[in-house]
Amino acid sequence: MKYKYIKWLSAFIAIGMSTTTFMRTHFIELALERGIFLEYDTLESKINQSVLSDSLGKLLSQIIQGRKIEESTRELSTKFIAKYEHLKGTPDESIVRVDNFDIISFLVAFDRQEDILNLAIGLYKALDGNAELLRKVKLNPVNPFEEESKQMDYETPSDEEIINWINDYKTG
Repeated sequence: MKYKYIKWLSAFIAIGMSTTTFMRTHFIELALERGIFLEYDTLESKINQSVLSDSLGKLLSQIIQGRKIEESTRELSTKFIAKYEHLKGTPDESIVRVDNFDIISFLVAFDRQEDILNLAIGLYKALDGNAELLRKVKLNPVNPFEEESKQMDYETPSDEEIINWINDYKTG
């Protein structure tokens, strides 16, 4: 990847990896506990989850997940910064080699933060009378390989195809 992305990631690690630590969930928990945003269906005489209530639950869940991710990556943050310290001074457009495992935790943390932001904006607008954005909020997948996993489910080779692939494989 380009070195400038390593610098951006380092800045995110240094500044943004404690974002959820400072988020308070007390009022979200109270609203969910008390059912303030539940809807009553008069035709069926039952209480249903509303878009607001559902989104508050998702927001709470994202904040809790974000805290766990940020907590588990504290040590990784220091290791990442130290491992790529030697690249300082590299031109921004230069391509540098980065181990995927070194960045995956930070990408997951960023996804949770993005989900929190999108839900919070949607909730704010919904409380202001426009729930349209809240209905359209699409959260990042928990599994970053979800689409690839679905595609692989449909790609089941036969025994013959596997043997042919092995026999046709050329080393080095």
